Amino acid sequence: TMETVLAFLDGSLEDWSAYSVGLPVGRDYLTQGKPLHEDVLAVLRQMQTNAGAASTYVMRLPAEPGAGATTLLRAAAYAAAREGFPTLVLRPEQIAIDHEELLAFATALSERALAIGLEQVPPLLIVIDGEHDQRGIAARGIAGTLARQGRSALVLHAVAPQEPEADVERRTQRAAILPVLSAGLADRELERCRRTLSEIVERWTLPMAVPPVSLWQRYDRATQWPLDGDGRTASLFWVALRFFLTESMPLPEAGQAQRFLGRWITQRSEAIEDPAVHDIVTYVAAMSSFRLPSPIWTVIRPAVGGAYPSNLSAAIRQLDGIVTWGDPVKGLDEDIIRFLHPALAQAYLENYADVSSAATRMHQLTPVLAALSPGSSADIWVAESLAKDVLAPRYEERDPDWDWRLRTFELIPPAIRDQSKAILHHWARSLYRSADQRTPRLALDQRCRMALL
Repeated sequence: TMETVLAFLDGSLEDWSAYSVGLPVGRDYLTQGKPLHEDVLAVLRQMQTNAGAASTYVMRLPAEPGAGATTLLRAAAYAAAREGFPTLVLRPEQIAIDHEELLAFATALSERALAIGLEQVPPLLIVIDGEHDQRGIAARGIAGTLARQGRSALVLHAVAPQEPEADVERRTQRAAILPVLSAGLADRELERCRRTLSEIVERWTLPMAVPPVSLWQRYDRATQWPLDGDGRTASLFWVALRFFLTESMPLPEAGQAQRFLGRWITQRSEAIEDPAVHDIVTYVAAMSSFRLPSPIWTVIRPAVGGAYPSNLSAAIRQLDGIVTWGDPVKGLDEDIIRFLHPALAQAYLENYADVSSAATRMHQLTPVLAALSPGSSADIWVAESLAKDVLAPRYEERDPDWDWRLRTFELIPPAIRDQSKAILHHWARSLYRSADQRTPRLALDQRCRMALL
């Protein structure tokens, strides 16, 4: 049912039925030549049957933000539990783990296994997500506690990627560092995503239709950053999943699904405590949602004036995998800041600022427009880029909303607007086109009569 889909997207640990029917979209990710859940099962079986093996084992999964590590971990947990291995999955909100309680549980498990006549006590699987690792819940500490008491356990935990040298895949008798799970979208994953969701929709008779790949390709071209030499940047797995899931969902459910899918972005941004830095990130999100990178001082000035906020760099590190620094783009001699993908920026605005339409996204930039200075080449670049790439509708936009576009032209400071041929040109064209579309069309016979007058 649609409720099951939403429960899965909400990260519920009470309902695992989505895993039983294959809802999680598989990543193009292999470790030791097999999917993660198969590798985890292989380690668990080896621990159970090999008396000489270490009593505890740690598997570390370096994962980029938005790569789907949580789903991958839970799919492995579901597979292990289905095979009869006792499994503990830490709850998303958990901030600590009581080692004494964990040890008591493992002891009770061993005693129960012996009481029912099992020759080999099955090892325990403990699953720790990346957010738990950031809160200081250490996989090695858990493994050490259990090992000292002779309890058998596999600890599978996700971590943020480190330096490439530290994340090289390798294994020892007690631990494994798995390949990095990338947030990028592989070609085979695109078709797999569409096919998996189509099968679920058909099996459950859900009131939605999964879009064809051709529609995704059109969306992808329209939303990618035009920054690289070939005019394209790589897309993200999260973006494709969000598109195929929500593009044709009924509106109430689509809004819920988008909110659930964007929760990880909101949680990361909520850790920023400085309101001024939040304003800067919001300005960057609004610019990024229109596929415009933000010159750093253009978005700092309306928030804090002329001083660089001391905690901005820390905030950007907090948003690693969501927001990034960048080198100057063509026509701009100032460093930029941007969201990694415009869809991430829109998700941030929808979840954090309750902003979704183009008009409300542009409204977020009102302080930025008011602070534009004719003495800043970066500010002039922003104003002209807005006029050319955002406010002037593209040819394929049949019936654009003119009100917010024309209002934004008026918000550009006259000292910049009235001295720019590019801005005046696009403003004049927009005024002409809006007037033409707002004027009622005369019937053919009326036009003929007027032509004869």
